[in-house]
Amino acid sequence: MDKFMKHLEHNMPSEELIDKRRIMILAQILRKIDSIVKVPDQYQKLSYVLSEKYKGEFDFMYYIFHSLIRVENGILRYGEKHLYYEDGRHTFVEESTHAAISREDNKARFKFFLNVMLITWNGEPLNKSEEIIYAGGLQGDRHGEHVYIDQGVKTLFGTDLHRLDKKLEELGSVTKINLIELRNMLAILLLYEHELCHAIIATYRFETDWESTELATPKDYPRLKRKTWGKRHPNFHETKYSYTNKGGHGPLFCRLVNGLFAHYGIHSILDVIPHNKDRSAKKCSCVVAARRADDYYETCPRYLEYGLNFQKEVKKAIYADVGFKFLSEGDKKMIKSRTFENDEEAEEYYKAVKKYLDKVVYEEKKKYELHPLGDNYYHPQFEDDDSGEEWRQE
Repeated sequence: MDKFMKHLEHNMPSEELIDKRRIMILAQILRKIDSIVKVPDQYQKLSYVLSEKYKGEFDFMYYIFHSLIRVENGILRYGEKHLYYEDGRHTFVEESTHAAISREDNKARFKFFLNVMLITWNGEPLNKSEEIIYAGGLQGDRHGEHVYIDQGVKTLFGTDLHRLDKKLEELGSVTKINLIELRNMLAILLLYEHELCHAIIATYRFETDWESTELATPKDYPRLKRKTWGKRHPNFHETKYSYTNKGGHGPLFCRLVNGLFAHYGIHSILDVIPHNKDRSAKKCSCVVAARRADDYYETCPRYLEYGLNFQKEVKKAIYADVGFKFLSEGDKKMIKSRTFENDEEAEEYYKAVKKYLDKVVYEEKKKYELHPLGDNYYHPQFEDDDSGEEWRQE
């Protein structure tokens, strides 16, 4: 890993090369889809194979990730060697049914979860003319500043997706696929680029960096070439929180994601596609994730992000949690009356309360056996565990 990082430091790919690789990978994905399944003409191909209509066994969710790490694409090559292929063969152990990570035979086993409602209509494939949702929000940019991206603007991790329109149109002329569909695929690919950097850390720096809470600095974004964060957006949190946090986006992650893919910042502004009012929305976890299994024993609300009215959003997230209804009236009153000095204090309070609410839900499900998977469903992290009480003791 040290040799790879040194190589990356001195051989960062140009944005032109990064974009060329992205187009190459999209072409590979399309060829793989065409070789395995006949997608009805009215549907977008990637949306179809990630939808409930696709009944095949081939795992396209993983194939996107595989395309990023394969030797032929050269993204992880350093000299004559390549990450994940150190002994000349593929050493990556893969699954993609849930968001989790574990260790087997000293290798990392990843289970990636893609929120398919980003690119399907509540599980149904998108038609050719349907775009995914760019909800807007705070992002980093190539100047190290703090910017707010308006709804509908196609910018992701500081990358203006329109800059690839010409290349996408050239690909479309060969594949007979329109620009809307290809741009949707491109956005999903950028999500996977972000998650690949989590996977690399979990594989090669699990003991030292996987659970690190150290925040990155501007020098950890090598393409920024500045020593301090740029100006903050009025009415929003500090600039640094668009670029780093204690949830796995520390110095090593930022050096990887900026060096390999020219990402600036850590937040996605994509959102789930609204569903018809007669359809029930599925509970979804984060967009794409490579996290520890015990973070996901059931479903996860999307990570709270700093922003306008963040402290109010903390309260709303707690009230919406399924465990809140099981609390005593005294506990509910205590939570509702809680105030915060700043966003960081609100975030820490949320984590403490959420841990307690998860335990409450676990106890209720165990008591009434509400889940069809029975005892095997309940997560052992809460057995004989008094954790989660510290929020009361404040």
